[in-house]
Amino acid sequence: MITKNWWLAVAEIVDAFRVIPRIMLFGYGIFYYSYIMHVTAWYFTLPNPNVEATAFITGTITALGGMLTIFSNTYIKTGRSWGDYKGDL
Repeated sequence: MITKNWWLAVAEIVDAFRVIPRIMLFGYGIFYYSYIMHVTAWYFTLPNPNVEATAFITGTITALGGMLTIFSNTYIKTGRSWGDYKGDL
């Protein structure tokens, strides 16, 4: 039978293995990789790339890379927040 204590145990396991932050970080990494691939493919198909197109590519890739750094830094610095709570298990 599924009880409140069972759900608390499952939540503590998910928190201990940090499943949600790992999924979010992996998803953002996939998004970043696919964005770079599509944007660079678009840039290389331009017949005569100008300064504005180059600035757009450089700016967006740099901004998204900085956000990836922020997300990964947040993942590294945060951790388990349950403490030593044992509950009624």
